[in-house]
Amino acid sequence: MQWFRNFSTTCKILLLVTVMIVLLIIVSAVGYNTSHTITGEMNALYRDYAMPSIWMEEMKSISIQNRRIILSMLATSHEGDIESYASRIIDGRRRIDELFSLYDNTNQIDEEKALEAKIKASMIKVDKLQDEMIDARKKHIVDENLLERLRTGGDIALAEDENTALIDELVALLVKMADEVSKEADETARAGIVEISALSVGAIVIGMALGIIISRMITGPILSIEKSIKMFAEGDLTSTFPSIGKDELARMGRDLTDMTKTLEKAIRSVKDASEHIAETAEE
Repeated sequence: MQWFRNFSTTCKILLLVTVMIVLLIIVSAVGYNTSHTITGEMNALYRDYAMPSIWMEEMKSISIQNRRIILSMLATSHEGDIESYASRIIDGRRRIDELFSLYDNTNQIDEEKALEAKIKASMIKVDKLQDEMIDARKKHIVDENLLERLRTGGDIALAEDENTALIDELVALLVKMADEVSKEADETARAGIVEISALSVGAIVIGMALGIIISRMITGPILSIEKSIKMFAEGDLTSTFPSIGKDELARMGRDLTDMTKTLEKAIRSVKDASEHIAETAEE
């Protein structure tokens, strides 16, 4: 520690401040990195799983709505209503295409891609069957066979049920992966809290230890100088002052020691002179 004693008091204090700032920067950097990681995971959770789940549910809702529109179309005989229903079905299909386009821009695993392909194929099949119903209705063809196809067990109903089941399967997969990402984010957060807490405690301990060391290096010589000055004031001219190191206190100790020696020499000279005068007077 001798090299450290040679530092000036100002340098010691600056070193303490610098160390504390560096430790603070390290803790802040770890906190930022943890926060950035969690933010990235939460963004991925929202972008790749939460929103696609909402889109899939909207597709499912549109498919169910189109089925109801077909039933309503079969129940009307007004030409304008038929065209209006057909237009609504086309609008629903366009919205589904938009949702698929949004979903294609997300990060997907192979299982998602396979399910999406099945859903698209199923929807193409459903659209084709629905188009047959629309064409028949525009030609004013309404018979029990058409209604049977829409009822449970009919080919259109089965195709729509298959499509709905595939969408539900994809939504379940998205929810499962979202839960996994959420757990990873929780684990990252807990690990980050532990790491930041450990670093904070370490920074406090190091700062306190370094502060105590520097404080003792500063106050120790001051107390020694104070003790020596008190002894000097009581008449002990042999007292010396601490002068280890090269800092301000060491230099002051050497100067006080030199002053004591000079004063001791002066007093000794005065004493010798007095004794010489007394001896001369006796002769």
